[in-house]
Amino acid sequence: MSVISNTPANDLTTLAERAVRLLGKPFEEWESNDPELQEFEARIDALDSGIATLKVLMDQYQLKLHDLKDELGGKSNVSME
Repeated sequence: MSVISNTPANDLTTLAERAVRLLGKPFEEWESNDPELQEFEARIDALDSGIATLKVLMDQYQLKLHDLKDELGGKSNVSME
């Protein structure tokens, strides 16, 4: 720990960049060969980005459909699937 605390910030950035380059390749290989992750990525790619963005914002701001009824209309007008 003392080595890191005595290292200038720009050297830490260089160290971090080297670590990312060193570890990046094995992670890329793992990601491209993991069937569960590939299936997850396929589901994400198939999502409508507008709906996905709205869902994230609703989750972050703890909103429900009734909170947005003035902007989106009633539940019968909105499908979040």
